[in-house]
Amino acid sequence: SDVSQGDITTSTTLPASQYGDYKGANVIDGDPATAWVEGADGSGAGSYLICNTGRQTVDSLLIMAGYAKSSDIYYKNARPAQVTIIGDGQVLGTATLSDDRCGVWQKIYLDKSVAATNLCLRIDSVYEGSKYSDCAISEMYWDNHSK
Repeated sequence: SDVSQGDITTSTTLPASQYGDYKGANVIDGDPATAWVEGADGSGAGSYLICNTGRQTVDSLLIMAGYAKSSDIYYKNARPAQVTIIGDGQVLGTATLSDDRCGVWQKIYLDKSVAATNLCLRIDSVYEGSKYSDCAISEMYWDNHSK
């Protein structure tokens, strides 16, 4: 289905560095080598991305968790472990992501199809990075199979 991924707002973003920038739009650029990296103190738990999709129906979220540029960078940074999906302020579901390896797409199914304007992914807990506390998400894609 053609679900527009919309405009992205983030709770925080790590400032750009010599290695690149970490803006929220990186999660919808189709490039696993770029990522949104939250900039909060601590593990990143509680950080979130909101996609304003202009009221669309979705039933699932595909996510490539972590910083998928390389396995080295993936394990140095934190990865989302438990996440919550929120649509227009209502919790639609929670999921625990696996942390098997870098660059893997994972699918989160909602309990039912939901029409929402603002779709939020909140990081509730993380797999800790070996070097950095920042939590990264490389790609995500809202989808709808019910059409």
